[in-house]
Amino acid sequence: MRWCLVVLWLLSTANAPAVLGAGVDRTNQRAVPLQRLFGGGRSYAVVIGVSDYLGEDSGGFKPLSAARNDADRMARFLFEQARFDYVRVLTEDKATKASIERLMVDTIPRLLGPNDRFLFYWSGHGVSRTIEYPDGERILGYLPLTASQREEYSTMISMDDITRWDVPIRAKQTLFIIDACLSGLAGIQSKNDSRALTLEQLDRPSRQLFAAGSATDEAIAGDRWNGSLFTDAFIKGAAGAAAREENGVVSLAELLTYVRSTVAHEKSRARWGKAITPQVQTLQPSAGDFFFLKWPMPTNANADVNAGGGPSSKGAQEAPKEAVPRPDMVAIPVRESRPMSSAVPGPTPVRSLATEPSSGSAFRDALRGGSEGPAMVVISAGELLMGSPATEAGRGGDEGPQYRVTIPSFALGQAEVTFDDYDRFARATARTLPSDVGWGRGPRPVINVSWNDAVAYARWLSEQSGKDYRLPSEAEWEYAARAGTTTPFSTGTCISTRQANFDGNSTYGDCSTSGISLRKTQPVSSYPANPFGLHDMHGNVGEWTQDCWHQSYEAAPVDGSAWPEGANGECSRRVLRGGSWISSPLFLRSAYRDWDSDAEVFNFVGFRLARTL
Repeated sequence: MRWCLVVLWLLSTANAPAVLGAGVDRTNQRAVPLQRLFGGGRSYAVVIGVSDYLGEDSGGFKPLSAARNDADRMARFLFEQARFDYVRVLTEDKATKASIERLMVDTIPRLLGPNDRFLFYWSGHGVSRTIEYPDGERILGYLPLTASQREEYSTMISMDDITRWDVPIRAKQTLFIIDACLSGLAGIQSKNDSRALTLEQLDRPSRQLFAAGSATDEAIAGDRWNGSLFTDAFIKGAAGAAAREENGVVSLAELLTYVRSTVAHEKSRARWGKAITPQVQTLQPSAGDFFFLKWPMPTNANADVNAGGGPSSKGAQEAPKEAVPRPDMVAIPVRESRPMSSAVPGPTPVRSLATEPSSGSAFRDALRGGSEGPAMVVISAGELLMGSPATEAGRGGDEGPQYRVTIPSFALGQAEVTFDDYDRFARATARTLPSDVGWGRGPRPVINVSWNDAVAYARWLSEQSGKDYRLPSEAEWEYAARAGTTTPFSTGTCISTRQANFDGNSTYGDCSTSGISLRKTQPVSSYPANPFGLHDMHGNVGEWTQDCWHQSYEAAPVDGSAWPEGANGECSRRVLRGGSWISSPLFLRSAYRDWDSDAEVFNFVGFRLARTL
């Protein structure tokens, strides 16, 4: 087995880029609006960086002083310059084999559609393993994780895993980027890197892998490149330096030429004598080529830090003076398409309670120390026909069979739990504050919190108030979301971006589109309340509920309670409701159901609490 280090250093932040212009077709010079490429699809990414390892004395690998920063730098590039819609970051002990497998096998295939693009990036150690066969030898590549020990390959990500992950991904284009030495390549066919494709041809399906080197190459890193030379060249090239034509895009073919040239030049300058030749291979036959749109560069992007330093393969480096936030998830910040209307009605007046509230009233419970809990609204008892009819547009099979549920009176959050509310709990319990990905805290809904985090907050609030706070059951949530209606939305058969925060570029049924997509959360209660006095039951952030995931409503409780634990449900997966800022209207429907792991966090998921009366 061979293995090596990748040492990475510093990260520079950037501002949001300006709006997209138009490009020129290569064959007939016809102006082409670049935003129409991808058929309106989204761009998704998973970025992984592993710096912490067991150490050689424990049978593992040497720690990498800044591999996590290299992953952060790639995430920031995708986030701020390439304008990806969804960037999931896993680092250190979050990047376990189980969590990565779950993300790549369960979550990503569910998120991606046939017009979307997907990018996977790895920064960390790489190892190779030579196997002797009767007809010759084969070199296998692996990517060790934090707890991996040398020669325990079952604890590592294999390059064969990457080819397997690519199969169920429905995206039009996929690109796997591996910045690790000695890890081998997973492709089945060498890619011709000299093709000249038109913009329309670039947009055809492609499944590709871009590696820092082959199974025998060793990567190079140093402070003159702000970390990995390969990643530095890739980011600068994808941001526009690799473009050989003024057509508004950077293709992977152009990137390969640029990165190879840059790596060779910088390697010579640094007198690095070991082999390192970036490689591109196809995972499946590809007619197109992954590419990046050339957005205007932020003025401080890719700024050199400690310029002039030589290459490095070992040793700790001086930390940056200011720590860079490392969100578990980031997403594209797009300027507000419109200001919030001052005519939007505010929330129902809220009062503090000395006695139990009356039906329809809004209140806050007093907490120990003199503060108050989140605003709650009393929901009257009633009956719900849960699920969607077979005739509802976009209906999923897990939304039935429809059945009647009797709902006792309970209280539900007037809006989603805010950063103000959650941060008070996090500070009181010495928990890490969840990232706001630069959108702001205060009255915005808390994001990047797992189901487990939400349950912990409810438990703390119960202790502080002496009341029974909890996540709502799935039935309670749908009852409150419908608010007496039987249409897809509480607003009727359609919903508009004046009524909720969602992706207004998408259509639902015969409803019109607004073209407005704010692409981030908005302060809670910015939109009108439903008939029960509840805000943001559709959109803004998806909301955790108490229930374990079940594929249908067969044998579901009829008293409004959550499915009991152990009732043949998948309790490592919890139900999500309501849709979010990134969702199309289909996913905002009152009956729409989704799920995710109880330990996962997203920047489009939060929660609101229920209280037993």
